[in-house]
Amino acid sequence: TTGSIHAWCFSTKKCLELSLSLFTSCPDFTFERSTCECRPDVYTSCDECAATSHLGCVWVGNASVYHNVSIQSAAGSLTRNYTSYWSSGRCTKGSGFNPFGLTSTTDVDLTLLQLRYTETISPKNWYWAQCKLTGPSLAAILIAVAALCCCSCCFGCGCCLFRRRRARRGLMYER
Repeated sequence: TTGSIHAWCFSTKKCLELSLSLFTSCPDFTFERSTCECRPDVYTSCDECAATSHLGCVWVGNASVYHNVSIQSAAGSLTRNYTSYWSSGRCTKGSGFNPFGLTSTTDVDLTLLQLRYTETISPKNWYWAQCKLTGPSLAAILIAVAALCCCSCCFGCGCCLFRRRRARRGLMYER
């Protein structure tokens, strides 16, 4: 995605555009864009976040977040990598099969400066649409149910075709 970088400020509970005031007015911010999209100030628990009325987000119990910041200018380039950890749960963008958007890249092109920020979220467990089964368990159950439905439909269609054939053969022999 190309555009401006936004940061979530935990103390003000707002999503802010990157500017000098962010660094001076917010002591506890994160550049994780999915935090802005799933509003951790509104969805503060698994029950609130992982609900059927809120299917675009998942509750992530804990995760490792890998950051890469790359700056290029006429004077040269600089790249920094660092890792942060979520020790408590938060509501983030995702689905039942895997929190999507695990890797997001934001490019900002200014007149004399190019900035690229990449983050990769590696969740340890997540919950979608409910808080009992973790993402992989729920995904396996959903896939199994879908496969069972497909097999049932195929079996039902096969039985109908077999009955029709049998009925046609019965009519042929009676003539």
